[in-house]
Amino acid sequence: MKHVCIIDPGLLEDGGHHAALMETLVSSATDSAKYSYYSHKDISKTLITKSRGNSNISLVPHFSNYFYEYYHDGASKKLKGTQAYIRSLAIEYGHVFDSILENHNDSSIVFFYPCLNWEHALALELALRRRKVPTGGVTHKICCMFCPKDLKHSDMNPFYRMSFKGLCSRDSVELYATDFETKNYYESLGIEISGTHPCYLLPWHNLKLSKKIQQGAQNVLVYFGDAKEDKGFFTVAEVVEKLSLKYGDRVNFLIQFTMHWETPSLVEQRDKINRLGAKYSNITVFEGFWKTERLVEEFCQLDAVICTYDTQVYQYKSSGLAWLCSFFDVPIFLRGKCWLQRETERLGNTYGISDELQSIELNTDVESNRAENTYKDAIFSNLTQWLLN
Repeated sequence: MKHVCIIDPGLLEDGGHHAALMETLVSSATDSAKYSYYSHKDISKTLITKSRGNSNISLVPHFSNYFYEYYHDGASKKLKGTQAYIRSLAIEYGHVFDSILENHNDSSIVFFYPCLNWEHALALELALRRRKVPTGGVTHKICCMFCPKDLKHSDMNPFYRMSFKGLCSRDSVELYATDFETKNYYESLGIEISGTHPCYLLPWHNLKLSKKIQQGAQNVLVYFGDAKEDKGFFTVAEVVEKLSLKYGDRVNFLIQFTMHWETPSLVEQRDKINRLGAKYSNITVFEGFWKTERLVEEFCQLDAVICTYDTQVYQYKSSGLAWLCSFFDVPIFLRGKCWLQRETERLGNTYGISDELQSIELNTDVESNRAENTYKDAIFSNLTQWLLN
């Protein structure tokens, strides 16, 4: 029996793509393989409980290093602070290899890394070199999700080139890009990419979709995901109130968010949003992570999504919102041109652009391209099948 070992130090809180991956695997992993799931040692109790929903998955809280410790920092700080971090993370990767390979029999092993930035890639390469992990019957599938903020003018290019080239030189390592532009970026650095990995936000092949025939008011999602400034959380209250007054009972507005850091500024915005939900009957606020069933139910009923993201921050940064809208055929309105607009075009979905979201016309003409394409097929392919092949 094949053994799949998911190594995800970023699995800590109930929200975001790390938690989404766990939920996808819990709902789709079968007894055709054994799954070991290595997470951060402080993983939330909610996720621990969720992991028990599939007897084929064994959760191992393991990592003590914070996955995003240096993700948002510039090159100068990275040079000063990452050496100790990389060495420490390499030791933790090594302990995973020791644990798994100690009981290694004739079965093949797939080590799966849901996302690595350059510092994690260096740590992994160091661990593989120190432990002399065997190549026979062992495959390392690595998802390349992260890129510099500015792909055209980045002082981080040497870091990505150095770290990932070391990994891809190993016969047992396969690198997969999260999206089209990320693949092009890594290949421009001379790094071999094997293809695009399946988007693991949902178990696409298992979903039961029942698009409801809408009668009466439209349903519009105004915010979705972690409460962050670069996702426009600080603008949501103003946008949704103006739209609520403009459309009245013709449109129901939905806001969903998770909040992991209760900073004063985030709490202030949350309170504003909650007050609007209490004041207007056409505004619904949901704070908390949507399980797969709830997410599918809500997206099946949507008529449009308003994306408040900062287009400068997301000029080259990917977002699961584009994939969700494309899969459920929901039009998305953006502040301007950015990665989400380009990815929406690649996937053949419908979108509109307005720098004043609070003034958009929901029924206005939007750009659309419904052509089928192999790229879309790859994005929404079967994750567990891909892992085992």
